[in-house]
Amino acid sequence: MPTTVANIISLWEKYAKEDFHELSGVSADGEARVLCALAGLERGEPMPPELALDGSTFENLARGMEAYHAGDYSQATALLYAHLHEKEYFSEWILDRFLRCAEASANYKELYTIASKYSSWPGYQEKLAGPLFYSAHALGNHARALKTFEEHHRILSTTDVLFKVACSLIALKEYRRAEALLLKLYQKITGRSYDPDFKALESTYAPLIARLPDLMKKQLSPKESWQVGMACIVNRDYDKALSIFKTLVAA
Repeated sequence: MPTTVANIISLWEKYAKEDFHELSGVSADGEARVLCALAGLERGEPMPPELALDGSTFENLARGMEAYHAGDYSQATALLYAHLHEKEYFSEWILDRFLRCAEASANYKELYTIASKYSSWPGYQEKLAGPLFYSAHALGNHARALKTFEEHHRILSTTDVLFKVACSLIALKEYRRAEALLLKLYQKITGRSYDPDFKALESTYAPLIARLPDLMKKQLSPKESWQVGMACIVNRDYDKALSIFKTLVAA
């Protein structure tokens, strides 16, 4: 099969739909051969060692898929990012594979860029809400993380997400909203009721507040970190609270 625009589009449509066996046994050269080799890779066949990828439209895609199948998710992220960022040849399953690789290798910058790009596409807003929220939060883009949460709070409702939202609120100095959310989370995690009356809370946490300088020097368990972090919130020491809660986010 010669490399013509029509042939490349035809082969790409099969590849994009994951019809990999439709590309089996096709005699092709140039870009068409690269697509056939990519389909072969998904069928468990190695890439032909003599295949010329340099300068190919699908070079980054091919090398990225090779890296994925070799278990090198960081390299796969970089190469699939280059393809999705620069080329018009798009498929949802390629995006899904990129998302898995980026999340597994914690490449949040690339994840944020691609999630931002495709979240504007119809039908992709909810699919990419989670990746966009997590990558924005990890990069310290708290305004975007909060905006994403507010737009998709019905599907972004796990304890982990809500905890990160509270940390973003502290970072954005929206302390009252952070306090209310953290108190609700504390009740959900510990099963203990909370009192929205801060005068009562100050009394409850007074012993911990008095010991804060010493406690901040200790290696705290997650449960102790929660207690100390809440004591910092009640004591209006938001910077210390945020530093403690960040350790819980990373745990």
